[in-house]
Amino acid sequence: MMADRKAPVGVFDSGLGGLSVLKELVGVMPRERFLFRGDSANAPYGTKTGDEVLALSRRSTQWLLERGCKEIVVACNTASAVCIEALRKEWPAVPFIGIEPALKPAALENPGGKILLMATPLTLRLERIAALRQRFETKAFISFLPCRGLVELIEGGHLDDDVLFDFLDHLIPPEMRRNLDAAVLGCTHYPHIRPALKRFFEPATRLYDGGAGTARRALAVLRERGLDDPDGTGGVELFNTDPDPALARRAEALMA
Repeated sequence: MMADRKAPVGVFDSGLGGLSVLKELVGVMPRERFLFRGDSANAPYGTKTGDEVLALSRRSTQWLLERGCKEIVVACNTASAVCIEALRKEWPAVPFIGIEPALKPAALENPGGKILLMATPLTLRLERIAALRQRFETKAFISFLPCRGLVELIEGGHLDDDVLFDFLDHLIPPEMRRNLDAAVLGCTHYPHIRPALKRFFEPATRLYDGGAGTARRALAVLRERGLDDPDGTGGVELFNTDPDPALARRAEALMA
């Protein structure tokens, strides 16, 4: 792939979740141009098969590359865990940046503590996530919570209302909330509901997500390849496979 400094950075997700990563990217690289492709027409990815996730991720990658993107950020925990290596093999000249649950900082900053990983059902079943847990389970006690249905609520705009509160109250067992040192948000949709999640955990519980680390890595890779644009004017373009105007307004609000 022949890319130059002025080319945009491509970002994709199963829907609106990746906007939490995009905000981190813009914060770290304000002079870069970004193209974001949300695939809300096919959300959520976390309940699909691995083959389905790969096919959809290929489609987003192709769409972004056709528009000249110099780097692809897979702003979806499920897609990153399922298929980022396959994408790298298919497009070896393209730098791909993935995201993974922030278990490492949670475990290292809370030694011997109780940590809860919240993620989609598919993400929690993957060998890559099991290996990540195995790396750090000697540092802390790590438990998993599959959050089936949570992505759909967030996509539907339930970010801070009684519908969401009732769902979370049933989703998170009381015994998981007690004496919890850290909750790892293992889906890029979940940072959008941080204030709501804080209502269900004790004040001392710390919330972690991988967005900031992904943004720093994306910048480092651009610099390594001489593709960063320190003199650019910046800018963000948002696209979605679901043409619903309400979804577009929601995306703009989440980026505000």
